[in-house]
Amino acid sequence: MPVALARRYRCGAVPVLAAALLLCAGDSASAQVPAALSEGTAPAAPGPTALPAGAPPAVPLTPGAMALREVAALLLGLDSFQADFEQTQEWVGMDAPAAARGTLYLRRPNLFRIEYAQPKGHLQVSDGSRVWTWVPENGEVLLARLSDGPGGSSDPLRWVLETGRAEPGVVADTVDGGPSRCIVLVPGAGSGLKQVRLWTRPSSPDLIRYEYEDDGGNRTLYRLIRTQKNLALDAEFFRFTPPPGVPVVELGSP
Repeated sequence: MPVALARRYRCGAVPVLAAALLLCAGDSASAQVPAALSEGTAPAAPGPTALPAGAPPAVPLTPGAMALREVAALLLGLDSFQADFEQTQEWVGMDAPAAARGTLYLRRPNLFRIEYAQPKGHLQVSDGSRVWTWVPENGEVLLARLSDGPGGSSDPLRWVLETGRAEPGVVADTVDGGPSRCIVLVPGAGSGLKQVRLWTRPSSPDLIRYEYEDDGGNRTLYRLIRTQKNLALDAEFFRFTPPPGVPVVELGSP
């Protein structure tokens, strides 16, 4: 993909990490527990059937793995989600961080819509199989196919959760003047990501901020505000039709 095209796509990118927390497991009844969430197990209840004969004792979860399990359990249990967000991107070679803000809508298992208020008019929509990105000043619509492959750009956190691990400790921090905890994830090889950080309040698993850093040292930070859970969102809300006469450029095509 040409650098200019990739940069335009990335600058209009959906907050995919929050989206993937909701979308990565599909239906909760059949969800698989990712490696990052199954690092160790909680101590089994005492009794003759707690462990098979000759099995090693259970290893307690680390504080980081426990915190991640709480966050993922809450979000994966939702049917839909809406949040206003503020985004900051720090790219290697950029003169100054780039700021954006907008509203994120999600409906499981694989629909999302991002309406940007800044830059005004930018839009990104997943209809379940394709992600459409509309940046009016570029004069074109970008199309990306949703991918389940390793490190797929449409769902990076799914790859992180399946192959990465939470750092053992939870970092005490401050967000918007209040106490918070930060969970640090080390992604698996091939994800394209160097580190992912998730912030919640100390007594709540609700995600309030997250950041990911790619292998090139580029960082993207999102702050989630005014969230709503399990609201009614019609499937038609996640359809996109390119404006008449506007060319569609499919990412990854020759």
